[in-house]
Amino acid sequence: MADPQKVVPNPSSLEELNALLPNPGSDGYIFFENVNTCTIERTLVFRKLNCWWMIEMSYLVYAASASFVTQELATVGLGVAVFGFDRSQPPHVLVAHNDEIIVVAFRGTRINDLPDILADVAFFPELTSNGFVHQGFQNALISGGVWEDVKRHLSGISGNQTIFFTGHSLGAALATIAFRAYRDPVGRPRTLYTFGSPRVGDALIFCSTYPPNDYRIVNEDDVVTHVPTPPLYGHVGSAFGPNGSPLKVDLWEQLERRFSGIGEALGISGQAERRQRLSQYFANQSLKPVGDHAPRCYATKIWNAI
Repeated sequence: MADPQKVVPNPSSLEELNALLPNPGSDGYIFFENVNTCTIERTLVFRKLNCWWMIEMSYLVYAASASFVTQELATVGLGVAVFGFDRSQPPHVLVAHNDEIIVVAFRGTRINDLPDILADVAFFPELTSNGFVHQGFQNALISGGVWEDVKRHLSGISGNQTIFFTGHSLGAALATIAFRAYRDPVGRPRTLYTFGSPRVGDALIFCSTYPPNDYRIVNEDDVVTHVPTPPLYGHVGSAFGPNGSPLKVDLWEQLERRFSGIGEALGISGQAERRQRLSQYFANQSLKPVGDHAPRCYATKIWNAI
């Protein structure tokens, strides 16, 4: 349905890789192209078009300007409220809605900041009512009372919409925890689409009892989807490639072996050394595993698949 096909970014230098850092409003990306022929479907079942809408939202929430977000969503008939945009620290959230849908999108982090988040002393799991959860991600979600403000806002939206939670990178991790924790006051149905998500909780409790209708999109060699490592952490959701096809198990296992070295860095007890080793690990990766994490790469491939 998407026409014409777009060129998938394939950085061959650090300069080209840095150009993929998300900066909506300044990086040249055009949001919601051909939106009149790509209507979101109100369903909890995985749909390619819904996946495209969610990566657009997950990319747009990276914008530094709340007015740019409002302007872009107004063009597609969605009212919007933003939360945490006046803060430097996460979470940063946009809530967009009409009479049919509500979208809750969490901003991610630049990949060069991710080693610091993973290496933080809070990378060890914390026991919650939903199982063991990455402390750093859990703390980021509840920081500054932003998530409480988002929940109050959602409660004030009338209607029987379907609620879509979404996010990329760190935003995917926050969306994963929020989707699990949220209790809608009128019991509206909800679903989750994440892009380039790290692991969030333990496999035994958090993952095995995770609610249904959650979809995890993995772009080829994206290194971030392989951290933190098992056995402390596991993934939730049904895994799909950007083309909308289920991710092949043998391919995933092959990539797990390829990126197993990151587990050695995470296993170091000293925080400073752990951060240094993680930074070195990411810096020593070829451009593709890092470039594949860029939201623009996800968005382009998903567009080409619809």
